[in-house]
Amino acid sequence: MNEQGPQTLLEAVRHFADLGVCFRYMVSLKWPDGRIVCPQCGGDKIGNIVTRAMLQCKDKACRKQFSVKLGKPDGLRLRAGAALRRH
Repeated sequence: MNEQGPQTLLEAVRHFADLGVCFRYMVSLKWPDGRIVCPQCGGDKIGNIVTRAMLQCKDKACRKQFSVKLGKPDGLRLRAGAALRRH
C-alpha cells in the first residue's frame, strides 16, 4: 500500500478491516474540508459517539445524531452497491 491508499482488493480488505480507519475515511470523503456539519441544522459543533460510530450535533436545540453514511459524499455519483448490480 502507498500514500494514496490501498491499490488492490487484498490491500483494501486489510486496510479497512479496522472500523476506525473506515470511519475516518468516510468522514474525509463526506467532508473533505474537515468541517463536519449537522444535516439537520447546519451547525458545526459536532461530537463523536465512539461506541456507535455516530456523530451528534452539540447545538442544544438540535442534538441530532447522524452517521457518516447519511447522504452521499460530495462528487460521488454512484453507490458501490449500485455499480456492482449493474454488472
